[in-house]
Amino acid sequence: SISLLSKKRNLPRIQVGRWIQNFRLSGADALKRRRVKRSFSVEFKVDVINYYQTHDESLAEVSAKFDVNSCQISLWRTAFNQYG
Repeated sequence: SISLLSKKRNLPRIQVGRWIQNFRLSGADALKRRRVKRSFSVEFKVDVINYYQTHDESLAEVSAKFDVNSCQISLWRTAFNQYG
């Protein structure tokens, strides 16, 4: 179970759950660290936000589809809602 694994490895339970979810959605490549920091165009960010808001998919599913961290999508969405 997630709880047993997180206790055994002394990791936050929520992080282990995220890793499992990412693995299920995108496979083993989702768990690899990126060596290069990526930058995204404004158009890409708006496309991702629009897709998330117009499709009946979870944030995790959208982040897997676009290969972007779900936290990053939330930050983009917040900034878009505040500043346009």
